Amino acid sequence: MSEPQDLSETILDAAKSPQSMSVDGQTVTERSLTELIEAQRFLDRKKSASKSPFGRLFRVNRPGPLG
Repeated sequence: MSEPQDLSETILDAAKSPQSMSVDGQTVTERSLTELIEAQRFLDRKKSASKSPFGRLFRVNRPGPLG
């Protein structure tokens, strides 16, 4: 699988172009902007989580009724 990429250029291109078009009986439909934005958020979260080895390993348990 390829390395995660920055989708900001793809999102900008998708915002400028139509989502669906037909030419000579062939229809092309692109992904919606919300799907592209969610994919970018996922990649950003994945990238930031991989930077810190302690980001998701530890959970602080406080003593008492709130912990």
